[in-house]
Amino acid sequence: MNFLKYVTKDKRQNYTALIIIFVFTALYLLLNFPYITYMSDHASLLQRFSPFYGVPFTLNIFNFDPSLYYSFNHGSVVHPFINFLTVPLAYAAKMTVNNSFFLILQSVINAVSTAVFFIYLCRQKVSYTYAVIFTLLFGSSSYLIFTSLIPDSYCYAQFGLLVSILYLQYCRTHDSYKVIPIALFGFLNFAITSTNIVPFFIAVFISVYKKKELRNNLLLVLRIGVTFILTTVLFSLIQYILFDGHTWFEKMGTNLNNAGFSYVAPFSLQHHWKAFYMLFVSPILTPSITLIDQGIVAFATDITADYSIFSHLLGMVLLISGAASIFYRRKEKDTWTLMSFVLFAVFLHLGIGYGLGAFKYDLYLYAGHYLFAQLLIIAQVTKIIRHKRWTSFFMVIMVLILILTITNNIILHSNTLEVISDAYLQM
Repeated sequence: MNFLKYVTKDKRQNYTALIIIFVFTALYLLLNFPYITYMSDHASLLQRFSPFYGVPFTLNIFNFDPSLYYSFNHGSVVHPFINFLTVPLAYAAKMTVNNSFFLILQSVINAVSTAVFFIYLCRQKVSYTYAVIFTLLFGSSSYLIFTSLIPDSYCYAQFGLLVSILYLQYCRTHDSYKVIPIALFGFLNFAITSTNIVPFFIAVFISVYKKKELRNNLLLVLRIGVTFILTTVLFSLIQYILFDGHTWFEKMGTNLNNAGFSYVAPFSLQHHWKAFYMLFVSPILTPSITLIDQGIVAFATDITADYSIFSHLLGMVLLISGAASIFYRRKEKDTWTLMSFVLFAVFLHLGIGYGLGAFKYDLYLYAGHYLFAQLLIIAQVTKIIRHKRWTSFFMVIMVLILILTITNNIILHSNTLEVISDAYLQM
């Protein structure tokens, strides 16, 4: 069975996936179109304060950067081959409807990512009802709503990671690991965001690992790694030819300083305890937003405000459910392939402290690299609940969380635009 047949083998799930794509595309368009209208109606005012080099997207939200408009971007150590994406997309946006072009494209991409999330759960034999509930939670999360709007790389990175882990799931199911496809998925993730190659290769090694065949496992991962490196070299040459001698590794020191070291600070529990909420709760549940820097008109989480009771309860449910899922499914490869993304995020952002150097500007934007894994792990706790009464109780809890999350995100998404509008009026 090839990968496409593996994904589409169940008609009921296929129809559900199509409905998911349609519903969430419509939801993202509906919620975000007022932002597009606001930017269009107040273009001259917003451009006066915008830090984004005069591109049509002028709102600085959660420290996202409308980098897909930067066709002059030649790639960097952090986003090595992003110009293969930015150049055609920036041109297409300019020739069509600018911000609306990206809104439509990214709404579809995030909706398809949600459908991939659903198929993954179904292939893991999570019950259809729970798969739908967790898919609705993922699709209606704050992060997917905002990344449908902002022309940055994160929704593309998330999509690449989701398809990659679905392919690794297919490989594990059939105990067949083809070098070239896996290497190409690795390259895709590296091309958009270089750090994603680390958890991806950890997930690959966990997937292929067999205790009695360690030598063969290492050789297979080595072959995949060599193929990945050769692919990277090939595309670096293509990049050099297409972009007037510019490559992703030129000015490496400058790129690392501007987009890397300057963002790093040591973790302090006293000052950074809200990082847990920024990383793992706010991407699901839209937080209160405020103007945090008038100089660059930056809007982000109001860290002076208290989190709601629901935020604390959601965080508790996520933590307990996730811990239970990991403990009871600790011998499953699927658990640790997904955990590689979550643990790497903890290591990168809390251990090394990447992002803490700009803590007040939020850690929310990084969630595209692990949010899907976080919720996929939690969803599989449903497979260990055997007693019918506990199953019903957990389902009620999840439905309530889903309803409250959707309600909160719709209301606060609208309120965020009001906060932005009021701030600009005062300026």
